[in-house]
Amino acid sequence: MDELSAKTKELNDNLGGKIGVIRKIQSRILFLKMVIAFLESGPTDEFLKSEIERLSARYKKIMDLYPSWTPTQYFEKDKDRLKEFEKLNDIPKLRMQTRALRYIADY
Repeated sequence: MDELSAKTKELNDNLGGKIGVIRKIQSRILFLKMVIAFLESGPTDEFLKSEIERLSARYKKIMDLYPSWTPTQYFEKDKDRLKEFEKLNDIPKLRMQTRALRYIADY
C-alpha cells in the first residue's frame, strides 16, 4: 500500500513532467490496485496456479484467432493491426491480470 501512495503522490507532483513517465506511473498504479484486489480475496497457491493457467490458455486461444481476423479498417503496418486486435480482445487487461497473479505467486 505504501508504494501505491508514493506513486500517486509522485504522479501528482510530476504532472508537468514527461508524458512517458506519467504513463509508467499510472500503469504501475493500476497494476498495484489489481494486486491489492487479488490479495483481498485471500487466494491460495492452488487458485493462483489454476488462474494463471486459465488466463494463459485464454490468451493462447485468442491469439490463435489473429491470423484469420479481418479488420474493418486498413492498417499499413502489421504491428498496428496486432495492436488493434489486442485492444478489441482486452489482451492488455489479460496480460496485467496474469502479471499480477505471477507477482503474487512469487511471494
